[in-house]
Amino acid sequence: QAAKAEEEHQRSFRGTSCTFVIMNDSASAELKKRSDSGSLKTVTHLTLVGSGFFLARENGDSFWSCIPHALSERLVDDGLNVKGKVAYMAAGPNGQYFANVGHATWWSGNSSDSFQKAVRSSKTVEKVAFGANWSYFVLYTDGSCAWQGIPTPLANKINGRFSNKRMALPARQVAEISLGSAEGQFYV
Repeated sequence: QAAKAEEEHQRSFRGTSCTFVIMNDSASAELKKRSDSGSLKTVTHLTLVGSGFFLARENGDSFWSCIPHALSERLVDDGLNVKGKVAYMAAGPNGQYFANVGHATWWSGNSSDSFQKAVRSSKTVEKVAFGANWSYFVLYTDGSCAWQGIPTPLANKINGRFSNKRMALPARQVAEISLGSAEGQFYV
């Protein structure tokens, strides 16, 4: 019963419905089907990737369409292009990607050196967001983070969290983070 209560508590942070627009009609139809026509109840992660998407559910299922070409090829080559084999994915406007495939994490070679250093850290990555001009944000499970090129208002908020000891670290507060494909755009 305590586990069920915790599950419902976690779900309460996700919201109950969503609306999305993807310019690729087949990807949009697939996402609509996979998201139970807009219900978020069991969705743990949703990434919109250009004209495609990645969606993960509580039960370990995952679905995707029109993801970065290099990642798609790598999944096929490693026999992981199967529902449920990818636990988490983030993608950027320049074909960058970060993916947790259960036994390993993968990222694109066309990411910046500082991003590669951030994900090679000894810390466990919780979430990744890519944005305009090769910007990125990496959130670790311990609440720490690494970033480059993020909008100044977001950097100020994060720095404020670290300088005020009474405030929780970002990972304990952030349900989702996204950087827009245009400079200055973000969602937390």
